[in-house]
Amino acid sequence: FGRLDHLTVAVICGGPTAERGISLNSARSLLDHLKSDKVDVLTYYMDTATRTYPLSNAQLYSNTPSDFDFKLAKGGKGEPFTSPEHLVEHLKTSADVVFPMIHGEWGECGQLQRLLEREEIPFVGSSAETCERAFDKHAACEAISDQGYQTIPSLSVDASTLADLPSRLRDWLGLNRFDEEALFVVKPCLGGSSIGVEVVRGYDEATLALQRLVDATPERSFVLQPYVNGVEFTVNVVETSKGPVALVPTEIEIAEREGRPKVFDFRSKYLPSLDVQMHTPPVSFSESITGLVMRQAEDLFSKLDLRDFARFDGWFLSKREASRVLRKPVPFVFSDLNIIPGIEQNSFLFRQAACVGLSHSAVLTNVMRNACSRQDMQFPEGRTTIAAPASPGSRDIQRSSRQKVFVLCGGETSERQVSLMSGLNTWLKLSKYADLDVVPFLLAAPMVSRDAHSAKYQEMMTHRTQLLEFGCPEEQLPSNLQPQLVLKDTKGGGSGLPLEQWKVWRVPYAGMLFHTVEEVDKFCEDRSEEGRNGSQHGTLRPLDENEMGVSAYFATDRGLEDVLYDRLEDAELVGLQKLNSRWKNSEKFNVASFVEEAKQENAVVFLAMHGGVGEDGTIQRLLEQRGVRFTGSSSSACQVCMDKMFTAELIGRLAAEGVKAAPKKALYYNNLLANSECGQCADESWTNLVGQLDAQSLCIKPCGDGCSTGVAKLNGPGDLRVYSRAVTENDQEIRGNALSEPHPPVALPENAFCPFIIEPFVETAEVRIRRAGDGEGDGEELLMAGDSKWIEVTVGLVGRQGQMRALQPSITIREFGSILTLEEKFQGGTGINLTPPPQDVVSGACIKTAQMRLELVAASLGLSGFARIDAFLHTDTAELIIIEVNSIPGLTPSTVLFQQAMAEEPAIFPEQFFRMIVDTAAASDP
Repeated sequence: FGRLDHLTVAVICGGPTAERGISLNSARSLLDHLKSDKVDVLTYYMDTATRTYPLSNAQLYSNTPSDFDFKLAKGGKGEPFTSPEHLVEHLKTSADVVFPMIHGEWGECGQLQRLLEREEIPFVGSSAETCERAFDKHAACEAISDQGYQTIPSLSVDASTLADLPSRLRDWLGLNRFDEEALFVVKPCLGGSSIGVEVVRGYDEATLALQRLVDATPERSFVLQPYVNGVEFTVNVVETSKGPVALVPTEIEIAEREGRPKVFDFRSKYLPSLDVQMHTPPVSFSESITGLVMRQAEDLFSKLDLRDFARFDGWFLSKREASRVLRKPVPFVFSDLNIIPGIEQNSFLFRQAACVGLSHSAVLTNVMRNACSRQDMQFPEGRTTIAAPASPGSRDIQRSSRQKVFVLCGGETSERQVSLMSGLNTWLKLSKYADLDVVPFLLAAPMVSRDAHSAKYQEMMTHRTQLLEFGCPEEQLPSNLQPQLVLKDTKGGGSGLPLEQWKVWRVPYAGMLFHTVEEVDKFCEDRSEEGRNGSQHGTLRPLDENEMGVSAYFATDRGLEDVLYDRLEDAELVGLQKLNSRWKNSEKFNVASFVEEAKQENAVVFLAMHGGVGEDGTIQRLLEQRGVRFTGSSSSACQVCMDKMFTAELIGRLAAEGVKAAPKKALYYNNLLANSECGQCADESWTNLVGQLDAQSLCIKPCGDGCSTGVAKLNGPGDLRVYSRAVTENDQEIRGNALSEPHPPVALPENAFCPFIIEPFVETAEVRIRRAGDGEGDGEELLMAGDSKWIEVTVGLVGRQGQMRALQPSITIREFGSILTLEEKFQGGTGINLTPPPQDVVSGACIKTAQMRLELVAASLGLSGFARIDAFLHTDTAELIIIEVNSIPGLTPSTVLFQQAMAEEPAIFPEQFFRMIVDTAAASDP
């Protein structure tokens, strides 16, 4: 092999499809986990017009390409490559290997690969010919069928066949014995596995949907398939020196929702929620079935001439469903093939690889090794860890051994899933430092159902009514029967179990890669000492009585993961970790013993919990009492910031400094209950609120929850009643467009009995991104309209108490309504933030004044370590109306804080940002 002491990998991301945001996140993973002292990673971004730009690391840490796309078109650094051909010509002399990471067109359809092959440029992934065949969903199903495997029947429709659709559809239904009133799925032939999926019922709806889609986009083709009522699974295959090896499959469990077919769509895949649970290994079908899935995936990988890595999606079917959907019933089928699967931090690839001892860096290194060996090149294995702190202005931790850092995430609030994402990112980033020993922990709080909260409230009100009827004056009622006091102090758990006894897990590597706290909790239970002595994943447990039996795949009593580990070891994969107790098994603590463990280990506790006991000062107080150092602000500062009413009161004292908080009123459950049951009550309540707050429209939000739950704009008493009814009926969300203005679904807090606050809705200037296709032009453009001088900004702050400095602000852009949605804040590839604000929107002088004022707010509130303040900024006067103060802001991979830190001079990279926070905590007095 040709030995290279240094290698340059060119990653190409973006592209013209709706998946370019996910592509950006995948490229970020490559930079995070491939870059070493011997490997450089260059990133190139292809826009919707197939122009390609060199991308800076700061841009790569954006949440979506729209954060920077319009800047590139206006003259970014360097001239763009005006066509893919020009880009490939450049790559001939600037890169040793190309890693295509465009999802969808240009990345997976073979066009880019064809250009690279023509110029004999080495690249990762399958050949152009293979990509062309596999990218089309209909053609991919035919290719799978041609290899002798059953797959989901499909009908392809495009402009050339649209006229014959009625007869073709009837023939297809008859050939496959499908009921004309059954459910079917319509999706684009070319595109991601979860983009543009529609469920239709019967012949008529299917015909209309296909006609509508083809008429709207005559250049595209679409595929019709039966709706499958089975267990969805996905399995990644990696190529090794001993041939393809399938990793541990993942089962995808989709929750039943009344009136909604179960579909694993884009939101389900990239925004964690209890609607979807993922199990690696699968739990609903036997280890013999799992083994057969793996063996057939490996066989297909070889027969379809795939290279390096790919992902197969499929369905496990009961005998009844298999007989309905397939001509020849089999236990499972492969239904989709992904040539370039997404590789976000907690993607299927990383989770499945971690189950058998491969870290993020290890699995990507082995993919690169395989691609290089095909070109007679040797991939240089360099050092990916950071030898010493490199944080600008931070102090080194003086020690003779590695400093332990315990990362604590999870909790009891509706934002616990975001907390898990923050914890994962914190753990991975800090683990790059060779002098830190970073251990992830999860607070698996006891959760109480919404119905249980309701029953507890009704019991309180019954006792209260009885005392009032007996003549007890309102002011003499005991505190436990005064709703304002009881509801204000109610926390998300409410289980009656003392906080010190809440469950805490030390989480093994693979466990941190699940999407929800509930999944991690279940995984840890199975991997704990008690779980290992009881039932485990992989037992022969049928889905139902109709499950089709298959002979055992493994001729051994050893478990699936151990057998797979041996195969990978035999293939000489690098970085394969021994499946020892720390890597494979969990360890159970409670809050009290966790705090004691941190004390004994002299650990710094990195708090990555949002809302509830993790952000209201409760956990902080326990750590303070035992002298344990922790990141972020003190218990007293956290307690102030978590109570939005009290925060507003303190900020009100700074009005002379150009800072104020919007006036607020509190609503309690009994107020909402009255509004929901009585239209006149809602009318009177609305009249009083708009009069007291001097506003035409209002904003409502939970007082003590995170910054993204239950926030809505109300325009009248009708909206107030809809919101109140949804809360008091224990709904999980307010359905989309239920209020008077168009809006997406609004997630409601887990505990409906927390206080809610009402404040004036501030009308801001309309700042938006015009995308290609919205009007003239083929790029993206920043547009601003409206008479308002107010804009919404979010600003990170870092440093010690009394010395915090404000980072560059970001303008937050709402695309789906009047309020920033959960998706815009936390869903990968969604949500636009402009960092720093463009000069034609707000001047540099205005920004500097606003930063000074925010630093004053931080000092007044006693903030420390890191924090984030959301505010409305007046672009002429730099006056600020504070919306929210977050003492533990989100730290997900694309959080705006990283964009702001990288806009500093010198730039603060994400690893350095985390290290600054740890160093600040380590240098504090315990």
